[in-house]
Amino acid sequence: MTHHTKWRLLSIAIYVIFVIICIAFKLLRPSDIGMAWSIFGTSLPRD
Repeated sequence: MTHHTKWRLLSIAIYVIFVIICIAFKLLRPSDIGMAWSIFGTSLPRD
């Protein structure tokens, strides 16, 4: 495995862990940051 690939995998792993922790501890809630998270089942605003 090349040095570049190791850093890429490490970065992805850290990001995934960060997202899981934020969701588990409710650090980032869509209502707090004013965003609609379509990936979590909320629909996007329609015109």
